Amino acid sequence: MAIRYAEDKPKSCEYCYFWNEKKKECRQMRCFYQLPEKPPDPDPAHRFWVPCKGCPYGRNPCIGYCMAKILKEQRKNNLDKDTYIFPYHYGEEAEQYTFYRIPKILFTSPVFGKLTCEAKLLYGLLLDRMQLSVKNRWMDSEGKVYIYFSQEQIAGLMGCGVKKVRCLLKELDDRKGIGLITRVRQGLGNPDRIYVKKCVSPERFKENFQTGQNDFSGKVQMTDADRCKLPGNDIEDSNTENNDTEYLSFYSDASEVKRKEAERNAYQQIILEHIGYDYIVDDFNRHMLDEIVGLMVDVVCSEQEFIRIGGDRKPLSVVKSQFLKLDAEHIRFVLHCMKENTSKVVNMRQYLLAVLYNAPLTISNYYSSLVQHDMYEGNI
Repeated sequence: MAIRYAEDKPKSCEYCYFWNEKKKECRQMRCFYQLPEKPPDPDPAHRFWVPCKGCPYGRNPCIGYCMAKILKEQRKNNLDKDTYIFPYHYGEEAEQYTFYRIPKILFTSPVFGKLTCEAKLLYGLLLDRMQLSVKNRWMDSEGKVYIYFSQEQIAGLMGCGVKKVRCLLKELDDRKGIGLITRVRQGLGNPDRIYVKKCVSPERFKENFQTGQNDFSGKVQMTDADRCKLPGNDIEDSNTENNDTEYLSFYSDASEVKRKEAERNAYQQIILEHIGYDYIVDDFNRHMLDEIVGLMVDVVCSEQEFIRIGGDRKPLSVVKSQFLKLDAEHIRFVLHCMKENTSKVVNMRQYLLAVLYNAPLTISNYYSSLVQHDMYEGNI
């Protein structure tokens, strides 16, 4: 079969780019303009081989190097320069961030099962905004804390449009949604006043309203006579018959002592929900478990700026965030550590604070070391 060449082949090899004038020979092992023996495309208009078909630079063959390949590699290198490789975390470096806290009950309780993930995230942003309102003392005549959060600001934080934000607010609103927030219009051009409500389980909250329980374990009840003994609660026995709602309401007209007590009860309920108290109380000593819950509530409701953990002064916000992350597995880990400890503990409160604070950071490595030890000893 005769050798076929491209139409633009020079008449003489001396005029070719690959001709070596000194050696009087071609630099290529095979002529650059030689066509394959069996063209893959029977179309006579296709003059070059397949890799060049459709290439904007293939109208005339590239001399020496493929321009399409060069440009492709150049674009890849530019993309690699713009790509940032994020570093890993080492030790406790993850604690350097500030977090938005979303209540765990929004994901575990079937009451909030119909809420979208975006609505739950928005509720976490609104809760974070409450801290600014508390510092600025933004409260109405009834003591209820409110916030100002424009739809444009929410859209900027969540990376969505204002129309999407309106739909999410409707999911949380008490008019058309589940009722976790209440919006009050402030006039044309002004952002709405938003009241963020507590996302507690309606069944347990209703039960405590009716029974007036102070301990959510279901064993201890606060009677009317006990309420009269609280400091700042100077009321007569005859006036306490229908006072449960006023006592338990966080935003009531009662004194500061009552409000703090109601806040403590609310945090106690949240902690009991997080650790699954009703499920683990049968596996452990109830008194020990109640002491741990009481210590956690004391720390979360503390008014100090710093909490001493293991000899170090930690900011209250960091310790509070760490304690609200604890679940049933962390509590099991803490009780297991107390059971395995054989040395004398002088300050039990500080010991429990350190174990509870470090539980989320050390639980995985602790159980991994136990597994490796048992494998080495041949127990498993």
